Amino acid sequence: MALSFNTSNSLYDFVVREGNGVKGVADLGLSELPERYIKPPEERMDKQDSRTCDAPPIDLSKLNVPEHEKVVDEIVVNHGVPLELLESLKDAAHTFFNLPPEKKASQNLGLALCLRKWTWEWKDFISKVCRSDEDALQNWPNQCRGIVKILISKLGVSAYGSRIEQILGVKIVNMNNYPPCPNPELTVGVGRHSDLGTITVLLQDGIGDLYVKMEEDNC
Repeated sequence: MALSFNTSNSLYDFVVREGNGVKGVADLGLSELPERYIKPPEERMDKQDSRTCDAPPIDLSKLNVPEHEKVVDEIVVNHGVPLELLESLKDAAHTFFNLPPEKKASQNLGLALCLRKWTWEWKDFISKVCRSDEDALQNWPNQCRGIVKILISKLGVSAYGSRIEQILGVKIVNMNNYPPCPNPELTVGVGRHSDLGTITVLLQDGIGDLYVKMEEDNC
């Protein structure tokens, strides 16, 4: 029998408390998007209002040359992280989001909110925070510290040693899943926002559709 979400509470229970997530909603085969996920027109993404950006790759092995000023909103190569590790990370994310609902619920599967209009985003996600984990710190490439030093120096601030560790002291890994949507034109996976962290590393699979606001234009 098809499920009916008469209230936001019943939808919340299905998505979060029972661990079904947005994937569970998508698996129901609904022909229409639940109202809680419908964005107001000003919050939706329209591909006709954007353009494709040709972002050349940035080689982090050349971080100490003058071209390092270009390291922003670009594709990064030679970052020091083995490709096998990146692929295993993607595999782990796919494995998690395909777990039975009760197992996902036990890991605090998140609910993505758009606070401006109190609507929900069409995605499942889980966040893991690493704090003062010495073993984890040893696995971070030296390039991470190098990038932070360059960013800080361009702000005219001296920050080395323990101060760098404070800046890099909290690492958050967000894993997002964007299930098929019956009305993708009415919602978004991630709404417009500015990241709060010093460095954001985005590892995408085949989904794509990343929108970045450029200085002179939207892209």
